[in-house]
Amino acid sequence: MGKNSFYAELNNDSKYVINVCYFAYIINGLFVIGLDTIMPFLSIEYNLSHTVSGLLISSARAGNFIAGLFAGLLQLYFGRKKTVTLFYGFLIMGLSLIILTGNPLLLLLGFAFSGLTRGGIANFNNAVVNEVSNSSPKALGFLHGFFAVGAIVSPLFIVFSNNLLDNHGWRLALIIILIFAAITILLFSKTNLPKIEVDKSKKQHLSYDFLKNKSFIIFTIVFFFYYSFESGVSGWLVKYFVDTKIINSDYVQITASILWGAILISRFTCAVIGNRISAKTLLIILSSGSFAFFVLMISAKNLTIITLAIAGLGLFMGGIYQTVIAAAGNTLKQYPLALSTILTVGNIGGIFMPFAAGVLSDLFSIYAGMASIAITASLLILFSALSESR
Repeated sequence: MGKNSFYAELNNDSKYVINVCYFAYIINGLFVIGLDTIMPFLSIEYNLSHTVSGLLISSARAGNFIAGLFAGLLQLYFGRKKTVTLFYGFLIMGLSLIILTGNPLLLLLGFAFSGLTRGGIANFNNAVVNEVSNSSPKALGFLHGFFAVGAIVSPLFIVFSNNLLDNHGWRLALIIILIFAAITILLFSKTNLPKIEVDKSKKQHLSYDFLKNKSFIIFTIVFFFYYSFESGVSGWLVKYFVDTKIINSDYVQITASILWGAILISRFTCAVIGNRISAKTLLIILSSGSFAFFVLMISAKNLTIITLAIAGLGLFMGGIYQTVIAAAGNTLKQYPLALSTILTVGNIGGIFMPFAAGVLSDLFSIYAGMASIAITASLLILFSALSESR
C-alpha cells in the first residue's frame, strides 16, 4: 500500500486492527467456500441424500442471515471483543460437530453455527474497517478482496489435504481452520477496537415509503434471484461435477478456485467500468452472460469448455451484487431501511435455493436440480430487463 493510501494515514493501533480484520476475512473465505467444496466428501462419508446436502448448505445461509440481523445489537450490548469471541466460538463448535458426527440434525446445527460466524464476522469487520479507515472505499475494497483470496485458496487447500489422507483429508482441513479460528480470537483480544458510540439525541426518519417505488421493488426482486443463483452455484458446483464424474475429483476442487478468481476480477472490473455504463444496462449484460455460461457449463462434457464456462460464469456473475446496489443507490441513500430490506429479501433466496435444488435432485436427477438454478438465472435476466425498461 502506497504512501498516499488510507493505510499510511493510520496510527500503529489502527493498522493492527485493520490487519487483523483482513486476516479474519481470509479465514472467512477459507471456511465458507471450504464447507461448500467438502460437501461431496461429506455426503459420501455420512451417506447423505441430495436433499439433506442441500438443507445443510441452506442452514449455513440461514445462520448467516440471522447473524446479520443481530450482530450489531450484540456488539452494542456486550462489546466488540466479547461479540467477536462469541462468533468464533460458534465456528469452533460448528466445525467440531461436522468433524465428529454424521447425525443429520447435528450436522444441520454445525452448518448453522458456521453460518452464524460468517454473518457475524462480516457485519463486525465491515463496521470496524469502515470506522478505523474513516469510511475509505479502498479499505473496504481490500477487505472483500481478502475474502476472495481465502475463497480461491480454500479448494486448493482441500485438494492438498485429501491427497495427504486419501480423500479423508477434509477433516484435517477443518481442524486447521479451527486452529486459525483460535488464533484469530487471540489476535482480536490484543486489538484496541473502537467503541460503538450511539448518539441518542439524533433520531433517524425510519420510513417504508420506498416500498411504493416500483423500480426499487424490481431491483429487490433482481437481488432475490441473484442471491438464489449465486447460492445455488457456489453450493452445488463441486457436488455436481463429483456426482456426474464428468471431471476428476482433484480438478473439481480447482473449478471452485477458478470461479472465485473470476469473481474477484469481475468485482474490480465492474468497479472501474461502472461509471461508463448505466447500472441497469450493465445488469442485463451481466445476468445474460451468467445464464449463458452456466448453461454451457452444465451442458459441456469437454474439460476445456467446462473450464472456460466456469471462468466466464464468474466474470459475469461476480459484478451483479455491486451493480444492483448501485442501480438502487438513490433509494438506498434516502431511506435507511431500504438496504436492510433488499439484503433480507436476497438472503431468503440464498437460503431457499440450495435446498430446492437438493430436493429436485433427489426427486428426479441432479440435472433437474441444476436446471432449477438455471431458471433463477433466466428470471434474473427478465427482471433486469424490466428495470431497464422503466
